[in-house]
Order: sequence, then structure tokens, then C-alpha cells
Amino acid sequence: MAGIERRLERFEADSDMDYILLKDGSRYWINKSELYKSFFLYRMECLRTDYEETERSPVPDVFLAIADAKDREEAMEKVCPGWRIWRTDHNLCTAVDLDVLVQDGRIEPYSEVAIIMADASEEELEEWRQFKAGVRGCYTAHTAPPRCLRVILGPLRRAVGS
Repeated sequence: MAGIERRLERFEADSDMDYILLKDGSRYWINKSELYKSFFLYRMECLRTDYEETERSPVPDVFLAIADAKDREEAMEKVCPGWRIWRTDHNLCTAVDLDVLVQDGRIEPYSEVAIIMADASEEELEEWRQFKAGVRGCYTAHTAPPRCLRVILGPLRRAVGS
């Protein structure tokens, strides 16, 4: 039993470690320096699956913990400080509607692909349909993706530095 108590003390002393207090009184531990993976990697995966019109992977556990938190607003602030400010610039870095998550405790998908496609011209949509029919979700160095896909891939390329 002493080993568990020592581990818990180390978690509490680690400045990168924090927890979300859940409704049932238990704690969901988070490593703040690793949270970007939950947001960024899930977002990139959702961009791909939304574009390919395939089913998304299950959300990372941190989103489920926020939904089940005793105080969802506080939990979201721990996970993503200042989220209400940065999410208003319409450049969300998540694939989940954070407002719905915090207010209602529901996981509601947020699709950047759907928003981009809703603003696309009929010509761009037709180009996208033809592109998908021929390549199905990928392209080669000799095939330029349609403009709507370039808009989606731009943030990913900048993020990985290519």
C-alpha cells in the first residue's frame, strides 16, 4: 500500500501532472505536457476520416473525462487554459465542439471539412468529387489535390514542417 501512496505523492508533486475531479469523486490524471497529442493527433485523424467520409476513431479519454467532470468548465481550463479565447478565432484545433462539451457534457463532432465544403463553390465541389472518385483519399506528387483539399491540408503541412 505504501508504494501506491508514494506514486500518488510523485504525481501530485509533478508540475506537469494534474487531475480532473469526476462526478463520482474519482480523479482522472492528466499529463499537461502530453495533452497536445490528444488534441492535435485526434484532429489530424478526424480531418482524414472526415475527408474520406469514413467513421472517426473514438475520442481520446481526456474528452470523456471532461464530459464526466464534476465541474466541466474547470476541467476544460485545466486541459486547455484560455480555451474560450482561442476558440473564438474560428481556427479551432480540435475535432470536438468544446462549447457543447463544457455546457452539456456531450461529445459533439466538429468537422472542419464540412465547414470548408459548405463554403466551396460548385466548381470546387465537382473537382473534389472527381478527385475522390479517382484517387480515394490520397494523391501523388504528380496529382495536385483540389483547392478545397489544399485548404484542409495546409494546417497539417505547416504543423509538420513540410
